[in-house]
Amino acid sequence: MNMSEQFEIIPAIDLIDGKVIRLREGNLSHLTHYSDDAIATAERWRQQGADLIHVVDIDRALGRGENQQLINDLLRKASASFQIAGGIRTKEMAEDLLQKGAERVVLGTLAFSNPTVISQLVKEYGEDRVLVALDYKMGNVMVGGWLKRTKFRTKEALDLFMERGVKRFLLTSVDRDGSLLGPDLVGIRSLTRNKDMKVLASGGIRSSSDVLELKRAEAGGVVLGKSLYEGRITLQEVKKKILHGVTE
Repeated sequence: MNMSEQFEIIPAIDLIDGKVIRLREGNLSHLTHYSDDAIATAERWRQQGADLIHVVDIDRALGRGENQQLINDLLRKASASFQIAGGIRTKEMAEDLLQKGAERVVLGTLAFSNPTVISQLVKEYGEDRVLVALDYKMGNVMVGGWLKRTKFRTKEALDLFMERGVKRFLLTSVDRDGSLLGPDLVGIRSLTRNKDMKVLASGGIRSSSDVLELKRAEAGGVVLGKSLYEGRITLQEVKKKILHGVTE
């Protein structure tokens, strides 16, 4: 079974000023600092069994700088594979990351401002390497570092991009992100009935049982943040639960 077919368990590394942090609901006033060494953090998750790590340049997403040199170092030095997100606003930026060794890029604002570019990237690099981010709040997709509300509902946006050849999506509940309140299972279930695409779920996940419920809701995988950093779950625990399908 290849990476695209199995349920994926992906730890996240969010970057601000070169540091590994977590925000709550994307709010800079609710920032928790976890490490000054992103490469060591990536190696930690790799040693614990992560095949892929989700890296977000929060500075670039918010238009307040960037962590590109650090991301380049991660791609060059770390032993893991990476899914890069955050402020990738041009086709050239996406291509540069893919050519430097990123396994995947995740595109949000660019996807909605220039959908044709997404179609081109999928055609040129393959459907497994280009994801569209559906970050939503109160049912509407948010862009611009989660600061700008679009007119699109999540299902409408998913259908729009599937028509353009996109088969991979990252669905994040902004209201739940970093909250440890549990995932939006209803929202996930409403979007996972089409077997021709794959949705990764993010936001609010607090336990391995939450991950199992998301798998049962037919999510294709999860991106884990605060629950991992706070020690509420481990990658090994989650993998074991997914393998055996046991609830707490």
